[in-house]
Amino acid sequence: MSVKRQSLVVCFLIIASRFVVSAAEPNNNTNIAYVPLETDVASIRFESARAVNAAPAKNPAAEHAYCESVREPGGSMFCSDAQAGLAAAYRVTYSFEAPPMSSDETGGTRYTFSVYFRPEQLSPTLREAIAARKLKRSEAEATFALKTYRSEATTAVVDESSSTFCALRDADGLWMQKDQNCRSQVSYKTVTAPAKYITVQVGLLERSMAARQ
Repeated sequence: MSVKRQSLVVCFLIIASRFVVSAAEPNNNTNIAYVPLETDVASIRFESARAVNAAPAKNPAAEHAYCESVREPGGSMFCSDAQAGLAAAYRVTYSFEAPPMSSDETGGTRYTFSVYFRPEQLSPTLREAIAARKLKRSEAEATFALKTYRSEATTAVVDESSSTFCALRDADGLWMQKDQNCRSQVSYKTVTAPAKYITVQVGLLERSMAARQ
């Protein structure tokens, strides 16, 4: 049973890691997004900047990752459309190349992620350019700085050496517990390993900010 449970957890994490998580750092000029480990970081490029109303992320990382992946028209019944606590922000969107997902029948390899900036983080000139949709890619590259790295992540996993599991039997294709009085005792431990995703930091270049004032 431990193997089956761990397999489900591993599969879920792998699926979640194929999607992108975007997060705004409210007390820092650096905004963060997470992209799949297989991403071609050299392919990351600016796509657009828009004024939006954004709500703070309240979902766990894995759920947020999934919900971020279906923010295009159509959405998902598993992701609520949070309207409470909306605040003015600027969404900066980038695209990148990564291997196609097995669930994608079209075989698409181009994906997007977004990060957010508060209005006061951008100069009036930059906000005007975004409002007029006149921010060119070359100007964006001279305004926003990208940094990519792979950090370490600490996760909780089943400690099999300290856990006991009840034996199972196959009952017409369904796995059932042999002894109904048996009680599994599961212990966990934390492990630190390289993250299964790439972190992208998007910051503002101070010289560009000053030049636009």
